[in-house]
Amino acid sequence: MNDSIKHQRQVDYKHYQENYDGLTRFISYYYQVDLCLNLQIRKCLEIGIGNKTVSSTLMNRGVEVTTCDYDPDLKPDYVADIRE
Repeated sequence: MNDSIKHQRQVDYKHYQENYDGLTRFISYYYQVDLCLNLQIRKCLEIGIGNKTVSSTLMNRGVEVTTCDYDPDLKPDYVADIRE
């Protein structure tokens, strides 16, 4: 991978704080959480954590969630580019 592209933010951190959660996104959250709970998973890896709604909801339901994101400002458990 080209080093000049490596770890370049895709969106500004404010993107996750302002106008991020519309109806379509909440429907997506619902389906992600519902699937995990119906499968009765105990552990999961969330890649691309956004504003942490899904991981927070799952953790509140007793699921052990590990987070991974490209952007260190989002404070994931692991900062990584999953393409590598």
